[in-house]
Amino acid sequence: MSYVDGFLLAIPKDKMSDYREMAELGCRVWMEHGALSYVESVADDVPYGELTSFPRAVMAKEDETVVFAFITYRDRAHRDQVNAKVMADPRMRFDPAQSPFDMVVSRRSWKARPERNAVATLGEDSDWPAGTGRPALR
Repeated sequence: MSYVDGFLLAIPKDKMSDYREMAELGCRVWMEHGALSYVESVADDVPYGELTSFPRAVMAKEDETVVFAFITYRDRAHRDQVNAKVMADPRMRFDPAQSPFDMVVSRRSWKARPERNAVATLGEDSDWPAGTGRPALR
């Protein structure tokens, strides 16, 4: 069994290189602190659905693309340990106003704006295979 944090984000197309840089740093930091895998997936052939779709879920605008990212852990306790180390890592301190996507600050951690981006956590009964830990930006 694994524990998964998943993120669905709307990224302005003209900020994708900034997002890639941020994702590569995130991958290094999460993996150094014990995450089992860290994956970033950029939408390629994902139409805006009539009722449901990734773009609709984040209210993506014409000049934005959707990114689905996820991080895997052994279990909830492992996730909490890893995230505590990540949030204490000085490399993860940055000004949310400089982020390539909408963010809000909540205590010492950051979360995507709920009205535009989605954050999901899959519990210990999830069965997700561990990956390579390399960001898969395509």
